[in-house]
Amino acid sequence: MFCEICQEKIVIKRDLWHLFTPSIHHICDRCFTKYPLYSRTKVYPINGYIMTHTVLSMVKYKYQGICYQSFIAPYIKHYLKNFDNLIFLYFECMDLKVYELLDSLELGDLYVVSLYENMG
Repeated sequence: MFCEICQEKIVIKRDLWHLFTPSIHHICDRCFTKYPLYSRTKVYPINGYIMTHTVLSMVKYKYQGICYQSFIAPYIKHYLKNFDNLIFLYFECMDLKVYELLDSLELGDLYVVSLYENMG
């Protein structure tokens, strides 16, 4: 498997016990150190309901998208364990237009995960 950013081959150290476990990350350790993810959770009111919004990255990197998709799995597991009665939505960018659209739709309580946000 190759890194989505630098296109270098991702070398996985395997032992006998983890010989057939698949590699799920599309970013190498060096690129992840350069472009890390720092998540943050906020709660927004939307027309009588609550939107729990988790942002994976505080800044918009030049390289985003597919290389960070594998990091969404813990948030989906957290949603299924704690918030399975809410609607789960994923956006690459959460901006003011998306917020206004979700506010006008009146879908109920939402659990939203986005790669980055542009609310300002």
